[in-house]
Parts: sequence; C-alpha cells; structure tokens
Amino acid sequence: MAHNLEFTQDGIAMFATRQRNLDRVWWKGQPFFSKDLVLSNEALTEELFQAAGLDEHFVAKSALVADHSGEIQRLIGLGDQAKIDAKVLRRIVAKIQAAAELVESHQLVYRENDGKHLSVMGKDYTPVQIREAFSVLDDLVEGGEICLETIGSLADGRKTFMAAKLTGDDLEIVPGDVMQRYLIVRDSYDGSNCLEFGAAGTLIVCENTERMAFGEAKRSGRLSRQKHTKGILNETRIAQAREALGIAQAQFDAYADLGRQLATIKMTDDDVQDFHAALIFGDKTVPASPDDWTAQKRRAVGELGYLYDNGRGSEMDGRRGTAWGALNSVTEWTNHVKRHKASTDTDRTNFVLYGKGAQLNAQARQLLVNQYQLAS
Repeated sequence: MAHNLEFTQDGIAMFATRQRNLDRVWWKGQPFFSKDLVLSNEALTEELFQAAGLDEHFVAKSALVADHSGEIQRLIGLGDQAKIDAKVLRRIVAKIQAAAELVESHQLVYRENDGKHLSVMGKDYTPVQIREAFSVLDDLVEGGEICLETIGSLADGRKTFMAAKLTGDDLEIVPGDVMQRYLIVRDSYDGSNCLEFGAAGTLIVCENTERMAFGEAKRSGRLSRQKHTKGILNETRIAQAREALGIAQAQFDAYADLGRQLATIKMTDDDVQDFHAALIFGDKTVPASPDDWTAQKRRAVGELGYLYDNGRGSEMDGRRGTAWGALNSVTEWTNHVKRHKASTDTDRTNFVLYGKGAQLNAQARQLLVNQYQLAS
C-alpha cells in the first residue's frame, strides 16, 4: 500500500503527529490509525517518540554465519529436549562450530529491543539511531528554530522519518493562502537511502509524502546526504542542518515573493487559456482555433481551465482571476489530475517529482515569469 507504514503487534501504525497536522494524515480513517497517535500541539519531543513506539528503538549489528551443510539447522532441533547431557551438548557445540563459516564481508542489521531482522549489509555499514539523527537537530529545537511535527517508521522498520516545522511566521502569499516550511530527516537500515536532511513544503505522514518531500528537497538543492560509514555523526552535522535550514528559508521566501507578484497580476479568461495552451503545446505553434487542436490537447486545456475556476483554493482573493491562480491550476493538474501511463500512487509520485509533471510545473513558472517580466 502507498502508506507503507510499520505496524505494532496490535496493528497500529508506528507514527505520531501533533493535533494541528491531523487533517494532513490522509489515512486517519484506516484500522491502523489510533487517536493515541495524535498529541497536543504543546507535547514534548519525547512524547512523540513514545506515541510512535520508537522510544526504545535501537538498531544493532551482528556477525553472520553461513550454514552450507544445514548441520546447524538440524542440530538446533535438539534444543527442544528438556535436558541434554553435558557431554552430548559439548559434541553438539563442536559440530556447530565445525559447520559454521563466518561471513566476514557482511553483517546482520537488527533491532535490539525486539530482535527484528532489518537487513544484511556490508561490513562497513554503520547504523544511525533515530535519536542520534534527531540529536543533530537538538540545537535547532533548543534555539526555537524548529518543532518536531511528525515521526514514523516505514517499510517494516527498515526506514524512519521525521518532519520538523520551521518556527516563525508562515509564508502567506495572499490572505488565507499559506505555505508551510519543514526541515525533514530520513534514514534507512537496508541501504535504500543515506541519512538525509532536507527542507520542503510537504509534511511527511507516509511513504508517498516522504518521497514527495525529499524529491522536492532534491530538486531545489535543499538536501544534505551522509553515507553510513564510520564517523557518520560528527560535529559537522549540525552545521549542515543549519545550512539546509538557511537555504530553505531563502528559497521559500523567494518562491513566496514570486507568488505575491503573480497574485497582483490580473488575467482575463483569454489570457488564461492562452497560457494553458502555450504550456500544453510547448515549443509548437498553437493553432488559432481550438477546433484544430487534437482531442488530447483540448481535454488538457479544458481540465486546466476547470481547475483555474474550480480547483482547491480557487475562490480565494489573490488566486481568482490572477496569474497566481493560473500557476496553481497547473500544479494541481500535474499533482492530481493529468493522465499518465499508470494510475498507481507510486507512479503518480514519480511523475510529479521526476517526470513530465515536474517539467510542466517548472515550464509554467517560467512562462509566467517571461510573460510578465518578473524576477524569478
């Protein structure tokens, strides 16, 4: 499933959030959701760890043994006997030692509190505890710059994530149209990704939003990556997190400034259709009459026009009838409406982050910047 959250033995998601984010938890109606996962907006960081079931989370490494002959598996069955003579036991141990071959190139990565096997990794792999990863942000929390908003475990425990909100005033493009800012962290215990710090406008509540948030951070250059090697956590990490935070604030501010400029520019219905058509046709000439367009292009421009008039937030002053509303019609279309080769949530995410959807969003911004001679 798209959420890919890890569950407790009781079938509840290993996740926690503050009350103010509940509307963003799209899976809250599912059986694996519990009201105990939602804490007050004033809850301590430690309480979020506890609510997510991650307060005793500790990842360790263990040597690997190859049982080529199957002798160890056969002998382990003797352990069910109530009593084993000491001499017999010594012979069993000797056979196990003779049959065992230490795998020196790899090691088992497991969770110590419940013994759960997470992966087999190379000998140089160094796991980072989720508390250690968060400790990089401790100075930011103590300085009042961020506040932990969500935390969770994904992929049957093989990945963890955190999202912290940048404090201070939200970025308001026009009254009621607010852009949130988050410092995000993720790590894996199976090599699927490095320890990563980034900044994005997407709150992480599941695997889908995790991909979206880090895709956004990567595209905008607001990403710091650390390999799981010896010395992965040292004094440079806080500086890197602070750098990501500084870049985030600057780039969020720049996007907000662009949005405010666009919100002052009025567009007629013809202007909007011309903008949508120019986006859909790309570098090709737009035929003067829509009757000469292909059915696919007519449908695309029609969908964009509908979202401009009826999309999310289109009723707001500053969006309706403006270039800011035109830009939002494109991002809503690529994020939620535009058809592509597959319909799964994962493919939709890849389309929006890395494929044609990301290109269309960037092209839409540039078209408006060029048309109205704005500072991008």
